[in-house]
Amino acid sequence: MKNDLKQTLRAAYGAMPDTALNRSMHTLSSLLEKEEAPVKHITRSMAIALCIMILMVGVAVAAGPSVYEALTAAYQQNTRYSTLEELSEKWEQVFEVPASKNGYGGGTLTITDTYYDGMRVFIAYRFSRDFIADYETVRNRGMIIPYDTKLENAYRYMPKDVADALTAKYEKEGEAWASLYGSYVGEQNILTQGEMLYNFTYSSSDRWFVNESEEIGYIDLEVPLEYRKDYADQIGIRLGISYTDQTIRFSEKEIGIRYSATKEDPVYMEEIIIAKTEKSSGAVETYELEQNFEKYSVRVELEANPVDLCARIAITRLNNEGSLMSYYVLTYIDQNDEEVQLVKQTVSRSYDGEPVNFTINMRKTEAMKAVVLKPYYPSGEDYCYLKKDEKLTITFK
Repeated sequence: MKNDLKQTLRAAYGAMPDTALNRSMHTLSSLLEKEEAPVKHITRSMAIALCIMILMVGVAVAAGPSVYEALTAAYQQNTRYSTLEELSEKWEQVFEVPASKNGYGGGTLTITDTYYDGMRVFIAYRFSRDFIADYETVRNRGMIIPYDTKLENAYRYMPKDVADALTAKYEKEGEAWASLYGSYVGEQNILTQGEMLYNFTYSSSDRWFVNESEEIGYIDLEVPLEYRKDYADQIGIRLGISYTDQTIRFSEKEIGIRYSATKEDPVYMEEIIIAKTEKSSGAVETYELEQNFEKYSVRVELEANPVDLCARIAITRLNNEGSLMSYYVLTYIDQNDEEVQLVKQTVSRSYDGEPVNFTINMRKTEAMKAVVLKPYYPSGEDYCYLKKDEKLTITFK
């Protein structure tokens, strides 16, 4: 009878955690096997109905926090992740990822949340796969890139058991190395249109390892301007899985990592179609501003959704005079009318009157009232296109 009950539950409710299934099985068996007369006549359907609440509680407890809730706890960036949690559409699409030729990196990729507004695509995921860690034969010890100055942040970059082993070895010996072989959701994601494949113009991501094999994270992709009309309502994407080996060093100053792509090409998952929703339609605001200064004309095209902004800037010389290099800083005005620096940008000299074009992508927060483009002066004012009092300000609606 227990097998019949298990099949009935799975047929009625699909996949569920084992803890919730076992709890429901125990409750149903007890109800059906009681000797009291009123309970002897209870039907299987009635028994299932009586334990639905227990089942729902079991599923909720086993499921735990969502990807964005877990990232909020890990990174302490509440505004961005809570906004994505609110705007995203819930998914549970599962892909089986094959192992590399050397037997590592295989596992299961689950898409949990998606968001598309015509400008940006956000995809949250859980990725559980196999790693191989080698603490003895460490290759490629040169060109290690500093990633973090706090060893406690190691879980952002590697599985928990690897981070724990390296931390213990560092505390004992003052330095620790490892070679780590695995796979990750890479930057080789592509958008699709029929049989045509295009690369995204910009991507970023956050990720966090929750245990020895499972990583949670999200990727942020910008749709190229020339393809926006083709993807007005929905977009097709194939996520790429890259196989990689990492050389990791724990030292007194930092966590250092060198990523080396293997000779294997990325594996692309099946196409997923992400459509605009009621929450994402109309979420993108656009601004255009053009202004002439003493020697230059500056044009800014800015797009902003609830969590991102993209500024495309063109600077054109009005005569043949000009400096060798220009330096710009993008700032924003917060709710207290204080100016906060976002990013610095170095721009190469233009030739033959051609515009200097550059793009700045930044994360947007609710605190931003306006963004300001202005020069800064590492080597004196003579090296900048704009003068100190020349700046452009775009105020959000």
